Amino acid sequence: MTAETAEALILMAKHSTAHCKYCLRTRVRDIPRELLIEALSVLEPEDVQDARRWFADYGVELPTLPVSPEDQAVIRISEQIFDYLRWSKEPRTRVEIEAHVKGKTAHKRTALKNLCASARVIESGAGSKGEPLRYTMSRLPKATSVAEAGRLAG
Repeated sequence: MTAETAEALILMAKHSTAHCKYCLRTRVRDIPRELLIEALSVLEPEDVQDARRWFADYGVELPTLPVSPEDQAVIRISEQIFDYLRWSKEPRTRVEIEAHVKGKTAHKRTALKNLCASARVIESGAGSKGEPLRYTMSRLPKATSVAEAGRLAG
């Protein structure tokens, strides 16, 4: 079984009917721990939390993902950026976002890139000196994965 299969299994279990949940839950217990960790690392953080809650309700404890200090900083900064854009009335430039959010510049740029890749934030503009890229919160429904976010966006 591959990490993609395990990821699909976790997402199916989370969104399936009650009859299938028992079978899927049993199947997840048979997946090796390392493979579950790899599959969970591919999911969006919200999906990991939802999957953890769902499986806990059925008596299955999913393994904890090891998170580096850099990843923790990027996650924290992503939340700050998303909150800032949510309350902004107009699209913001990268310079404005970086000025508003605390942390290392590299972490800020990684967080912004991750938010755009997950379609939670939309990038617009030419990206030139006279017309910089501007970022705004996405109006798309919450996607369950980066792949689904891409499918919903286009």
